[in-house]
Amino acid sequence: MGTKITKIGVTNDKISARGGLPLFLRYLQKTGLYKLIARVFEGVISVNNKGLSLQSFLNQIIAYFMDGTNMAISGFDQRKADDGYASLLECTTDQLASSHQIKRYRGHYLATY
Repeated sequence: MGTKITKIGVTNDKISARGGLPLFLRYLQKTGLYKLIARVFEGVISVNNKGLSLQSFLNQIIAYFMDGTNMAISGFDQRKADDGYASLLECTTDQLASSHQIKRYRGHYLATY
């Protein structure tokens, strides 16, 4: 091995045990999955400038299922306060979904179909 640890110190970088999650989400984005799903929901879910965008919702739901560390709906509220988790999803904590927003999206989707 060519790389050896030479120093241990304090860092301001955000480190997470969910290191593979951003790579997986980026892969899904590059394959066009989000656009495909958005076309399916076109006209079903109203899009406005307030609240959570459809792509952000999809990104967070997929991350939720892939992560699997806290599968309770209240886990969204815990993640919303986590700067490290927001960084993994390449957003700010303001852009993370609350359990209430997830319930609203789910309720709207189920009521439509």
